[in-house]
Amino acid sequence: MMSSINFLTWVLEATGIFVGCFALLALSTFIHNRIKRKSWEAEDTAELSLGIVCTIASIVLFCIVPNDKTKIEMFYIMKPKCQEETVSCLSKKVEWYKDSVEYNIAPKINEKLLIDSLKNVINNYEKGKN
Repeated sequence: MMSSINFLTWVLEATGIFVGCFALLALSTFIHNRIKRKSWEAEDTAELSLGIVCTIASIVLFCIVPNDKTKIEMFYIMKPKCQEETVSCLSKKVEWYKDSVEYNIAPKINEKLLIDSLKNVINNYEKGKN
C-alpha cells in the first residue's frame, strides 16, 4: 500500500521533470529562433505557447506531489475497514499493518482515549490510590 503511494509520488515527480524539460526545450528553441530571425512567424507563437503551458503543467505536477504528512494521511485512508473474519479481510489488514511497520508509520493516537486515561491517573493520585 505504501509502496503504491511512493510509486505515485515517483510518477508525478518524473512526469514533472519530463514536462519541465520539454518546456525548457520549447522555450530555448523560441529564444534561439527569435535571436536568429527578426520577423515573427507562426511557429514562434506555437513554441512560446507550448513552453508556457508545459512550464505551468510542470509546476502544477510538482505542487501536487504528496509530502510525507499527506502520504501518511493517504496511507491511513487505505486502511482496510472490513470487520468480518475472512481470509481476504484479515490478509488485507495484515498487509496494511506490515506496511505500517516496514515504513515506520506511527499509529494515530486517539486523543479522547488518551485524555480519559490521563484523567483516570490524575483521579487515582488525587484520591491517594497511587
